[in-house]
Formats: sequence, structure tokens, C-alpha cells
Amino acid sequence: MKSIEFVSSHNGAVVTIRLNVPQKRNAISLQMFRELIDFLRASESDPKLTIVVLTGTGTYFSSGNDLTNFTNAFQDPGANLDQVIKHGAQLVSDMVEAVAKSSKILVAKVNGHATGIMVTLLGLFDLVYAVDTAQFLTPFVQLGQSPEGASSYTFPRMFGRGVAFETFALQRSIRADFACKSGLVTGIFPQGALNREVNKKVDHLATLPRESLLATKRLISQSFLEKVLQANEREIRELEERFKSDECLEAIMAFFTKKSKL
Repeated sequence: MKSIEFVSSHNGAVVTIRLNVPQKRNAISLQMFRELIDFLRASESDPKLTIVVLTGTGTYFSSGNDLTNFTNAFQDPGANLDQVIKHGAQLVSDMVEAVAKSSKILVAKVNGHATGIMVTLLGLFDLVYAVDTAQFLTPFVQLGQSPEGASSYTFPRMFGRGVAFETFALQRSIRADFACKSGLVTGIFPQGALNREVNKKVDHLATLPRESLLATKRLISQSFLEKVLQANEREIRELEERFKSDECLEAIMAFFTKKSKL
């Protein structure tokens, strides 16, 4: 079973990316990060592809970064931790940059709860449609980490400074309806209607004049792209420092200990 499925439709104008690790709530492994980055970069030279849809398998959209990416390395006496941390941070940076710089229309079909980087990245998508029961959680401080996905720039502008800080520091869970009112989410639908309604919108997008559609995306993106990329750079520098800290390792190990007791 592939961890990520790529399905082309509409004569190559649409590709749907499905995160396919439901047993891990579609957590993103290092290999999955590489596949997503490689796809987004390669898609820039595809003259047919116009729309990219991201969704998940099962009841979760994604639980974010697979924390075993780091705990396995920390427990390996032969691992070079500095290199592991630098490599992991670079993958996060590359992922954010690939999404931010994508010239394609990026559509998220959020089929369930979302956590961490798979929440923060949504702020860089063009359209985000979610099931009405979805909740969005970014527990960075709890895990001894710090915001990523350019969310230190995008979230205060959507939610306001206080709410943004609570989501990062106090594990404030953002409900789908509030996310929609704030602008993180474009529209919400009942579980049974999500696929149908999003497919309708994608079908309609695929019929529109392609160059006009992409030009509209380009103009909107360029109005804030520089700020997003600057935020990404700042966040990655800080994230590397957090990953190197004892409190980060202690927080992650405490998370797994608590999880194993549930």
C-alpha cells in the first residue's frame, strides 16, 4: 500500500493527492515529505496540470509530522543528531516553500481532524473545504517546538494575535465553523456531502480559462509571497534550535509515554 496516492483526472488538468496512512492518522513521514515536495516541484513544468487537490484516507485529514521521524533518530546511538535535525528542518522548509511557490490552484479537501503542519500549510492553499466536524490543532509549545508553515505570519492575520497565540501555546482547538469565519477554511460541508460538493467545485474550476485562472492565483499569491517566505526562514531557524533542546526531546517522549498508556 502506497503512503501517498496520486490520481490524475480531467485529461491531466487535475491531480488528487491522497494521504494514505489511516492507521497513523495520515501522519507525514520523511519519505512522504520528499514525495510531496518532489511532486509539487515537478508539477511546475507540467503544461496541463492546473489544479492539485489534497485529501486524506479515513476519518483523519492528517495528524501532521510523524514524530517518530525524530524519536527514532534520538534513540539511535549511531545517529548524527545535528544532521538529522538539520535534514528534518530543511524538509519542512522545502515543503512550505513548495506549497507557497506553487503556480497551480491548490485545493484542500479536509475530510477530518488536522494537526500541526497539515493545519498551518492550509493558510497557503487557494481553497480549503472541510467537513463540518473537523477540528484544527497546532500544539507546538506542548511538544517543545515552535510554529511553522509560515503560520507566525498567516495565523495572526486570520485569527487575530491572541487566538493565534492560544492555538500555538494553549492547544486551542479551532472548530470548522470558526475556521471558516476566520478565513482558514473556504467552506464547510456535512461528512456525506464533502466529496460531492468539492468535486463539483473542482469540475467547475477545470472548465474555466486556464491562463486567466492561473493569473488570478499568481496575482493574489505575489501580494504576500515575500512575507510568507521570510516567515518560513525565521521559523525554520527557530525550529532547529527547538529540536536541539532538551525540553523538546522531553516533551516528545512524554507525549509518546502518555499515548502508550491510553
